[in-house]
Amino acid sequence: MTFEPPPRAGQAPVQVTAVADSPPLNPLQAAWLDLLRGVAAQLVVVEHVLGLTIPGFRLQHLSHFGVAVFFILSGFLITQTILERHESRGFSLREFLVSRFARIFTPLLPAILLVAVLDAMMLGSPHYTWRADYTLGT
Repeated sequence: MTFEPPPRAGQAPVQVTAVADSPPLNPLQAAWLDLLRGVAAQLVVVEHVLGLTIPGFRLQHLSHFGVAVFFILSGFLITQTILERHESRGFSLREFLVSRFARIFTPLLPAILLVAVLDAMMLGSPHYTWRADYTLGT
């Protein structure tokens, strides 16, 4: 795999060759890595839910492991996607940013709305632990 940055005025083009040419992921490998990334994210969710519902329950190692695995796999998969796009049809930073924005904010906005609705419902309960601390800022 060779990357050729555009030459600067008065300079010869510089060629940078990757250390190891690895074949692109096949769809099954990518699906398994996505599944593993999803499981890692769910570890964090499970730890938070159990911590909120069972007094004194903490499994922070589970949550920390899930976060680490999620970010490592995300970095790998995003880099793999960029390299595949670069090799097949060229890389556009604008296209990449639009794609990332859509992928992140499409599920995020409904999730924020759901949390706001649940908070509004819980504020009416005297058992809501964070009732006194609830402000628009929090």
